[in-house]
Order: sequence, then C-alpha cells, then structure tokens
Amino acid sequence: RIDPRRYNGASFLGLRGLVIKSHGGADVLAFKTAVRLAEVEIKNNVLQKISEQVEKSLAMSKSA
Repeated sequence: RIDPRRYNGASFLGLRGLVIKSHGGADVLAFKTAVRLAEVEIKNNVLQKISEQVEKSLAMSKSA
C-alpha cells in the first residue's frame, strides 16, 4: 500500500514560478512532504529544465 501523505503535492505546469498543490485534507506529514517536493524541485532547477524542454519541442514542431 502507498501512504498518500508521503506522495502529497503536484507541480503545476504553465506558470512562471514554482507552485506545488497540496491536497485539501493534508495533515502535517502530507504538507511537509509537499514542502520537501518544492525544495527538491528548486535544488534541481526543474522549472528551468521544463521550460527548456518545452522550447525544444516547440522549435522541433515548427521545423517539421
């Protein structure tokens, strides 16, 4: 079984900043997990990497 409190939070795409959406009924552990996810995404520059990949995909689709 998976403990949903340990997999709480999801990134929103299409925004110009980092947003982690947590479940409305999240308890302390679940909220802490979402904050840790934000920390990991910041440290790994996920927002920039996603942006670069989207730009690459758009450039490839325009040239095809």
